[in-house]
Amino acid sequence: MRALSPSAFESVFLGFILLSGFFDVILLTRNLRGWKRLALDRRLKDLPGAPEGYDGTREYLYRTLSAWHQIFATLTETAALWALFRGGLFRRMVETAAARFGEGPAGAAALGAALGIVLALFALPWTVLRVFRVERRFGFSRISPGRFLWEQTLGVGLSGLLGAVLLGVPAALLPLPLWPLWAFGGLFGVSVAAAALMPLVVLPLLYRMRPLEDPDLKERTERLLSGARLRLAGLFVADESGRSSHLNAAVTGLGRTKRILLFDTLISALTPEEVEGVLAHEVGHAASGHLNRRLGLVAVQYAALLAPAALLLDLPALGGAFGLTGQMPGRLALALGLSLTAFKTVLEPAAAALSRRQEFEADRYAFDHASDPDALARALTKLGTHELAWLPEDPLTASLTRSHPTLPERLRALGEGRRAKA
Repeated sequence: MRALSPSAFESVFLGFILLSGFFDVILLTRNLRGWKRLALDRRLKDLPGAPEGYDGTREYLYRTLSAWHQIFATLTETAALWALFRGGLFRRMVETAAARFGEGPAGAAALGAALGIVLALFALPWTVLRVFRVERRFGFSRISPGRFLWEQTLGVGLSGLLGAVLLGVPAALLPLPLWPLWAFGGLFGVSVAAAALMPLVVLPLLYRMRPLEDPDLKERTERLLSGARLRLAGLFVADESGRSSHLNAAVTGLGRTKRILLFDTLISALTPEEVEGVLAHEVGHAASGHLNRRLGLVAVQYAALLAPAALLLDLPALGGAFGLTGQMPGRLALALGLSLTAFKTVLEPAAAALSRRQEFEADRYAFDHASDPDALARALTKLGTHELAWLPEDPLTASLTRSHPTLPERLRALGEGRRAKA
């Protein structure tokens, strides 16, 4: 390893970037092939789990367009990453950050911020096409250009902040013995603080949020919280109807900032009993300790990121790769970048598998604790029809990428729970 030349390191680094991008494309094409077979076999009106009379033709068009959009976005972003490093822009960014802020923590944070902003800008054109062409064509996107511009500006800024933290914190702790352990603690602490502050700082910048006022839903929620012995900071409704017609709900925050967020679109699309089923699902996440387990996964991800990066940082090849002249911020960025890219294919499937397991657990909690055990199943059926989410996915692609089980899987599990209870 220590004999690795700068040019060999460049080949390894760029090779991992290409492999990661092409792997994502292969998974997407597996879905496309499966959906095409369904269309050719004229089975779009008989999708597994879909309600009777559901015609999957519109969903087929939506999901196919979305998949091709993701494929082209992945390919162009991979090519842009290649050009960033091979074309000399990365070297110039390192040199500029070092010249203006030095080669210490400030220079590393500046480089991280610049990289975060550039990477976010790479994705922006495809985001515009997705929101204003694909999503709007199928009646989902309602966002105004002004609100879209504000959200994307905020997203680019947060991406820059994340990059500054990811490079600045380890750089500040490099002089310490066992610096990876200190960096692990620092990054994990920042993640905990960010999770706690999300509903207080970030979400109000994206949504107008108001406390839930419906007395019936408030009573149903209070009963669920009392049964779970949970205390939340509140139950809030977000004005998603100004952005899109998508239906969703989530638990956000930590500790005293933990709260449930409901989209106003969800409340208007479901009956009170079905909304209660969704609320019971979200309460199930909180009552089952899923948020804490997700933080545990974040800790594992930081460990998997920092341990290899610490070994890579000692390689002399990093100092001369991509035209660098030994600047610490550039070496650290390359070490973390290679570590992140290499372990992405391992960490993301593990995170997806954990998330799917938690969704099943939250569904079961809702079945056991909602006043109507079948309400969540009815809500999921409505959500699947509204969100165009009945097309079956390739099993390998789903197992590696999906954070939620497919709707037929969730409905089947709820049905098994109903039969077991009977």
